[in-house]
Amino acid sequence: MSDRSILRDVAQAAGVSLRTASRVLNDDPRVAATTRERVQGVMKDLSYTPDLMARSLRGGTDATIGLVVESIADPFFSELVAAVESTASDDGKSVLVASTHGDASREVRVVTDLLRRRVSGLLVVPTAGDVSVVEGVRGLCDGVSGTDEAGSAAHLAKVLDAPVVLVVDAKGMARSAA
Repeated sequence: MSDRSILRDVAQAAGVSLRTASRVLNDDPRVAATTRERVQGVMKDLSYTPDLMARSLRGGTDATIGLVVESIADPFFSELVAAVESTASDDGKSVLVASTHGDASREVRVVTDLLRRRVSGLLVVPTAGDVSVVEGVRGLCDGVSGTDEAGSAAHLAKVLDAPVVLVVDAKGMARSAA
């Protein structure tokens, strides 16, 4: 059994409903200042930290951006990772980085895994500039095909209901973004 506090423990200790404790956690302005302070005090006393997995399950998406590159050992890609992480952090998101090592089948597996995690965004640097990775996710997304229109980030973002950027060359030229 874990000693980790859950939001229900906070609500009970603060003498409020679970909904009120959740509203405090989410900075809802409808919570009275005295109630907010009491709940926040209990959160601190219990060393409460939000369960990000539970939050992502409820919300249907994660506060994580997937970034797929050929190799983080490549100086270009390591700079790209640093820039994406910095920007994502400013927006309260984390970045999950995966390397394909130039293997197209691994790229499809990695993209599929990230989509199944319900990442809130996906940046893909296709192996050798090959945007056929879109074909590999066909089973996850209705309407994805190999046409130029379907290979665009705008189409993929619409189908996946997540922001998508496809980068097609090592010079950082974005083919499309949505």
